[in-house]
Amino acid sequence: MNTLDTPLTLPNGQILPNRLMKSALSEALGNKNNAPDERLGRLYSTWSRGGYGFMITGNVMVDRTQLGEPGNIVIEDERDLDALSRWAKSV
Repeated sequence: MNTLDTPLTLPNGQILPNRLMKSALSEALGNKNNAPDERLGRLYSTWSRGGYGFMITGNVMVDRTQLGEPGNIVIEDERDLDALSRWAKSV
């Protein structure tokens, strides 16, 4: 068995099915209001079918006046909670 295929137990007890990880990227797929839309959900859904044991989200801002680049997702308050929930469920 290859080491990458073996499960990994994290310190909190969560068990990852393998040791493959998708690191953080800046997808720049936020809509004009910096909320996630169907493109981001589709992308993460595709990645999740790739067999990663652990996925880290992309560049997410906490202040829409301080974007790293156009299209960043912003979480300042609860205004995009539905869209953020759909994004989370896409994985």
